[in-house]
Amino acid sequence: MSSQTRWNLLDEALIRVQRRDKRQEGLSLPGVLRALGDDDVQAFLALRRHQRHAWHMFLAQLAALALQRVGLTVEAWRDVDWKRALGLLSDGDETAWTLDVDDVTRPAFMQPPVPEGNLSSFKLQGRAPDVIDVLVTSKNHDVKQERAVDARADDWLFALVSLQTMEGVMGAGKYGIARMNGGYGSRSCIAMSTGLGLAARIRRDAGILLDTEAHVRRQLGYADKGGLALLWMVPWDGNDSLPLDQLHPFFIEVCRRIRMRRDGDREVVLDKGTKSGRVLSKTVRAQTKGSLGDVWTPIHVDDAKALSPSGRGFDYATVSKLLFSGDFRTGQAQRHGASDRFFSAAVLARGQGGTAGFHERVVFLPKAVRGLLRSDGGAARAFGHVRGHVDAASIARQALRFAVTTFLRVAAEGRPNDATKTAAAKWARTLDEDMDARFFPALWLSLEKDNDGPLLDWHAQLVGLAHRRFAEATRSLPSPVARRARAVAAGESALRGTLRKHGLIKPLEAAVKGEGR
Repeated sequence: MSSQTRWNLLDEALIRVQRRDKRQEGLSLPGVLRALGDDDVQAFLALRRHQRHAWHMFLAQLAALALQRVGLTVEAWRDVDWKRALGLLSDGDETAWTLDVDDVTRPAFMQPPVPEGNLSSFKLQGRAPDVIDVLVTSKNHDVKQERAVDARADDWLFALVSLQTMEGVMGAGKYGIARMNGGYGSRSCIAMSTGLGLAARIRRDAGILLDTEAHVRRQLGYADKGGLALLWMVPWDGNDSLPLDQLHPFFIEVCRRIRMRRDGDREVVLDKGTKSGRVLSKTVRAQTKGSLGDVWTPIHVDDAKALSPSGRGFDYATVSKLLFSGDFRTGQAQRHGASDRFFSAAVLARGQGGTAGFHERVVFLPKAVRGLLRSDGGAARAFGHVRGHVDAASIARQALRFAVTTFLRVAAEGRPNDATKTAAAKWARTLDEDMDARFFPALWLSLEKDNDGPLLDWHAQLVGLAHRRFAEATRSLPSPVARRARAVAAGESALRGTLRKHGLIKPLEAAVKGEGR
C-alpha cells in the first residue's frame, strides 16, 4: 500500500469477526459481505452495543446499492464479486474505502473530499474513536472518553459509521443527519425478521430496500434514476446542502466534515463546522421532519414526522402502539412477511446536549398474532384488547405512585416534596419493569382467546405486583416508628382505592363471586 494511505477496507483483513464455529479472524469489507451470504458471521468483535443498529443499516444499504449496481438481487448474494461491486460504486476510486488518505482532495471512507486542498482551518476533535462516536458522556463520568487509545482499524470504522449516519445537532456548525425528526431526534432501526441471526436480517432488509426503491423515488422526489449514493464521494465545502432530486433513495449519509490523520504513532480526527446540513436545506428539513423513505423509520400519521423515541425506549406501551395502534405509517422493514416471527427495535435516544440511553427490544410474535398483523384490519381489530392491557398497566403504575406518595406524606406529616416525588417515581419505574417483562405473554393470550378471561388474569397480576412493590417500598423507605403503622395503612388504602376506582379490582371480585355461586 502507498505510504499516503492507511487501512484499505477493500483489500486488508481489518474487520475482526467471530465465525459460527467460534473462530476469530479479520476480514476485508468484501469479505464481510461474502461471509454474510454464507451465514458465517456470528459477531463483530470491535462493535459496541450502541453501534450495532447503525452498522446493520449501513451494511444493508451498502449491499443493496452494490447489488443494484451489478444488476443482481439478494437471491444472488453468494455469487457477487463484492470487491468489484464496491469498486463500481466508488467509480474505481479505492481511497473511498480507505480510512486515512493524505490527499484531502480525494475521498476517504466516510470522509468527504476537502475542496480547500488542506486542513489548516480544521481543528483536532479527538485522538480515539470513542470521541467521535454518537455516545454523549456526562462530564466524562458515565462512560470515560478517549479510552480506545490503542484503537485498531475496525474501532475507527464503526465509530465513523455511527457518527456519520446517526448523529444529530451538537452545537453551532455541527448538524445532524436528515433521516431524523429535528436536530435532537434519533434514527431508529425497527424491523421484522424470521430469526435473530444478523446475516439473515441484513440480507432481508437489503432485499426490502431493492423492492421498495422505485416507489420511494416516485413518492418523495429522489433522482429519476441513479443519484448520489455514497455521499462521502462528493466534495463538501460546508456551505451547500444536497437536494433529494440529486440523491439515490437509499443514499448513505455523512453529516460532518472530518478527516483522519496520522499523528506520530496514532490516528487522530480533525473536523470543521459547516453552515448547513449535508442533506436538505434547513427550511426543507423542517418540512420533511425526517420522513425520507427510510425503511426502518415509522412515521407519525398525524403530523408526518419520523419517530423519535424518548428515554422510555421501546417499552410495552411504545411497542404496542408501533404494532397495533395505526398511529404510525410503518417503515417497509416493519411490514410482516409470511415467515417473520420477531419484532426488533433499537435506538440511541437523543436530547438536547445529551443522550437518553440506548434502547433495544426483541419481541417474539406467536403465529396467531402474526396472522392478525398480516390480515387487512387485523391490527385495528386487536387494538381494543391491546388498549385494555396498556390502560390497566398505567392504572397500576398510577396507583403505586399515589400509594408511595401517601405513605411518605403521612410518615412525614407534611405535603409531598421533591424527595417524595422522586421516591414515588422510582417505585413506579420498578413496577413498570415488572409489567414490561409480563406484558406481551399476557397480551398474546388475550388476542388468541379473544375474550375477557385473559384481561382479568392480567388485572390480577397487576394488583399482585403493585401490592408487592408497595410492601417493598415501605420496608426500604425511611419513616418514624411512631407514625409507621399509620403511614402504611394510609398507603395501602390509597393503593386499593385507586385500583378499585379505575376498575382493576371490581371485575376480579365479581369473577370470584361468580365462581363461588
